[in-house]
Amino acid sequence: MDGIEHCIDGEIPFDIPDSWAWTSVGEVCTNIQYGSSQKSSLTGKIAVLRMGNLQNGRIVLDKLVYTSDSKEIEKYPLEYNDLLFNRTNSKELVGKVAIYKSEIPAIYAGYLVRLHPLLIDSDYLNYVMQSQYYWIYCQNVRSDAIGQSNINAEKLKHFIFPLPPLQEQKRIVNQISCAMSKIEHL
Repeated sequence: MDGIEHCIDGEIPFDIPDSWAWTSVGEVCTNIQYGSSQKSSLTGKIAVLRMGNLQNGRIVLDKLVYTSDSKEIEKYPLEYNDLLFNRTNSKELVGKVAIYKSEIPAIYAGYLVRLHPLLIDSDYLNYVMQSQYYWIYCQNVRSDAIGQSNINAEKLKHFIFPLPPLQEQKRIVNQISCAMSKIEHL
């Protein structure tokens, strides 16, 4: 697949089962788009999710801001199972990702990039993008400036990962979700 050529020296990072394939974010996602750069306010028609709302792969509804700008609301709507990618943050936090489960109607701010997965389980991709494998990629491709790091949408599109058949993705998601539930309970 096209994403494989973006590995270091063209090497596949590790072996995967024969029924799996290597793919890239750019091959399995559409609508990869930067968010709104308009100023938000403390009140308005719809929430604007920002980088602080992405925590541990989930959307948290803390410290929300809002917009009433109908053009922004029309241009940046979030859909169930979209992923939000934090393109600018500290070295440690740039690249964090969370899945949108329609917690509240929302759009997304400019330091975020929306990914709309197609023909892939969104939860599977979200878990992949919480992995150490993903974080190493982020640390290797980020650009650093004074106090901020950045990973642009093009670099994000080139992130390659192993893709099992859909039923296996669902099984993996179920296993991880069960384990996470037990951990949270403890």
